[in-house]
Amino acid sequence: MTSKKKATTEEIKKNFGFDEQSEQAFKSILGVKEEKANMSEEIQTDTKNAVEDTIKRRGRKKLENREKKKRYSLTILPSIYEKAQEKAEKEGKTISELVSNFLLKYSK
Repeated sequence: MTSKKKATTEEIKKNFGFDEQSEQAFKSILGVKEEKANMSEEIQTDTKNAVEDTIKRRGRKKLENREKKKRYSLTILPSIYEKAQEKAEKEGKTISELVSNFLLKYSK
């Protein structure tokens, strides 16, 4: 039996031709914790600000005068549901939209 020797970091760099930029990318993929410790304060601040901006801007802005939808359950024969689902798919709509449109017309 032959035992395989684990390659050192230097051997990996030499064999695969890592330069400084690709080494940093490699470390980030592996999640090397040293890299974060070596980051300058400016980069850490920029990263923190970018994350905060992303969190604050998540989702679409709420419309002020928009009526909220309420969820209801309906009992429908499977054959009717299947036909409605086929029609909705052809029209690019959902069953919910079909039911809403029907009830809107019915209530007028």
